[in-house]
Amino acid sequence: MKTRVVLPVLFLGLVVILVGASARSKAAQPLPALRATNWESHFRLSSKIFEDGEAIPGSMIANTTVGSVCDGQNRSPELSWTDAPEGTKSFVVTLYDRTAGVTHWAAYNIPPTIYKLDENAGRHTTAEVPFGDQTVNSVFFTFGYLGPCPPSGLVHHYEFTVYALDKDHLDLPSPPGFPPDPEALYRAMFDHVLDKASILGHLSCTADSTPTATDPNPTGTCP
Repeated sequence: MKTRVVLPVLFLGLVVILVGASARSKAAQPLPALRATNWESHFRLSSKIFEDGEAIPGSMIANTTVGSVCDGQNRSPELSWTDAPEGTKSFVVTLYDRTAGVTHWAAYNIPPTIYKLDENAGRHTTAEVPFGDQTVNSVFFTFGYLGPCPPSGLVHHYEFTVYALDKDHLDLPSPPGFPPDPEALYRAMFDHVLDKASILGHLSCTADSTPTATDPNPTGTCP
């Protein structure tokens, strides 16, 4: 009798632990995981506009009010990548705010013959672009690049990533009247990512006044 009682309890406890671990894993890494590979990765992403680990320059900052009042040029940086893995059939490029958990730009169905996006390639405000397709961003749900503009006094970290896929074309489902969003793209990429390469920038906007108990996050200005 004891065995019949203990085993279901143990099984239920194991399920709870596994579900909890899975939830924590998804929260920590919302983007698609890589497929298992047997080679050393040489895939690299770089930019002439900023170096990995540097502060985001004014040319890339938004020209709008998001978290602060931003007066940047809202130009996506030049991006180039090298040594894509064998079997790459298309690329995806994203700008992801790791601090806030939102995607500022997502381009996909980029042909394998393209290894560079010029500065301000994200200016297009349509689903179809000369180098592939775009989803809406997850900040304003509009097409095209939306530069960083974090709340004042907080340092946000922005990650540009290029993904190499084993699939040449992704068809993203979406309800009528609602264009595909980054979440739809990440789901479609699942199990198709051969490799990825990233560079990281950071940005903090200056507060226009001293934080108080009633206004802990006063309006900030960037750049």
